[in-house]
Amino acid sequence: MKKYLIFIVYIICLIISSCKQSPSSNEIENDKKLNSISNESEIIYSEVINSIKFESDLNEDDIIKKIEITSSSIKFLLRTIGENAYLNVGAIKQQEPSSWEIINFNFSYDNSFEDAVKDIHILINKNQSDGYLMFPSASEQYKTYHLYKYSKKSIEYLGEFEDNSFDSSKGKFIYNESQHSLYIQNETKEIRKLKLLTTKSEAIASNIIEKEKKIIAEQLVETYPSDLKGYWQTGCGNKFTEFDIDKSEGFLSLNSINAIYINLKVEKSSKNDEYILRYAGLSSQREYYKDGPTIIDDEISKSEIIGRFVVLKDGKALLHWIGLYNMKKKKLEFIGDDFSLIRESGHKNPVLLEKCD
Repeated sequence: MKKYLIFIVYIICLIISSCKQSPSSNEIENDKKLNSISNESEIIYSEVINSIKFESDLNEDDIIKKIEITSSSIKFLLRTIGENAYLNVGAIKQQEPSSWEIINFNFSYDNSFEDAVKDIHILINKNQSDGYLMFPSASEQYKTYHLYKYSKKSIEYLGEFEDNSFDSSKGKFIYNESQHSLYIQNETKEIRKLKLLTTKSEAIASNIIEKEKKIIAEQLVETYPSDLKGYWQTGCGNKFTEFDIDKSEGFLSLNSINAIYINLKVEKSSKNDEYILRYAGLSSQREYYKDGPTIIDDEISKSEIIGRFVVLKDGKALLHWIGLYNMKKKKLEFIGDDFSLIRESGHKNPVLLEKCD
């Protein structure tokens, strides 16, 4: 009886040992997928490393941060405003708001802006007509990325992927389009698969997206020296508000509550009969009301566009007002009724003005 029990235990141990040594069906499937990366029948996109060029303007005082990404086959314009990022694929019609697509890109949380830009990856295949873009995502533990497929006319979000490994060795990313799988291959040619976390993109209000896209498009306009002269008001004879342009300089009533007047820099736009306005400095202001709006000159950006002025055929003009960008507070100010001409025009923007000289 004792010998029989010993034999039974021995058989059980053999079975357990055999189970431990035999790979699971999942492990076998993963091995097949990894091995298939070298299979020529698969559609493989590999990371471009040495031929990517990054150019950036990351001035903290600007409302918009600018990044330009160039590979041998395509050019991307990347702009960030507030907490959001927008991408222009192929740098086509960059002045049109519709040419910018909002993307998921972690450039602030647990990342410096410079490090976030360095962690952008481009994957292409032999035809180079399309490819994949990877942007770093916010993560608590493992490295995560947002993956997009791009062509010269569009961009599509595929999801957020996680590299659930603490392997810090450098490598390159590989995307197997046939299997919809993302991998990283390290310097020793070892390959590991990234885990797909979600295919859902963060929801952002459409009115915010459209407003930010419009601001980005407006900031990209080419400008030339101004030749415009004139004096405009919402109605001629108004003694409280004025808008005066003398070629490259201007003068504007900003806010009547504390009698704020500012100087402008005026530039001719590449568009017909359109002029670009920038803040040049504070001319004067009163403090009639302590809780009313005021300007601290050093806090206002002199590089951002604050408005666009379009001369109409009948001699009137439209002022498309954006607002002053406060670099310290990182937001636009003197928008809506805080701008006198909008308040006088019945809260309308753009503001219709008459030429009064």
